[in-house]
Amino acid sequence: MKTIILVFCIFSIYMNCYAISLEEARDYVMSVIGPDLDSINLYGYPYHVIEDIQTMRGSLVETGEVPKWVFWADLTPNANWSHPSRFYLVNVATGSLSIVDHNWFPSDLNDYICYHTINSSYEPPLNRPLPTREWQGQKNDNAWAVLINGGITYDQNQDPHMNDLSGVNSTLTNYYGFRKEQIFVFSADGYAHGNHGRVDLDGDGLP
Repeated sequence: MKTIILVFCIFSIYMNCYAISLEEARDYVMSVIGPDLDSINLYGYPYHVIEDIQTMRGSLVETGEVPKWVFWADLTPNANWSHPSRFYLVNVATGSLSIVDHNWFPSDLNDYICYHTINSSYEPPLNRPLPTREWQGQKNDNAWAVLINGGITYDQNQDPHMNDLSGVNSTLTNYYGFRKEQIFVFSADGYAHGNHGRVDLDGDGLP
């Protein structure tokens, strides 16, 4: 009888310590993020975490060795790394929230649940808003540019890389007055497949 009572007490303590479910923690984090959720990617780890969180570049996000639900938000999804991101740590017993800003993603991100992603479609125009200046019809016909982009495999040719490439292209054309024919682009295999279906950098519908 004493053994049964002891087991019941331990089980009761365990249940009370994990009073906040993953779904409740997720909803709470989303409410804290608010309207900004539309512009970020949000992920959550499916199990509570006690150990410090390892990031992609080896740095640690401390949990305080207290069981917590872990959520990670990519604050600028279309930018290349490193860039601002944020960890949301919810205490599983009390529901208290800790927020840690970081410039890298968790090393085990593939194990996280994706709760929200922005529409990362690169329909033209792809160019980022950049400063322009009045050229008064004058172009430098003796200037040339070569842009090189892409990894050795399809998986390494990511959307942020294409966005960076478009940004450089936009800077050359809109700020420095380059004509399209003065810019040579070598990106991955040169075709849509190797560039995730996107080869138009200036929104004119042509590669």
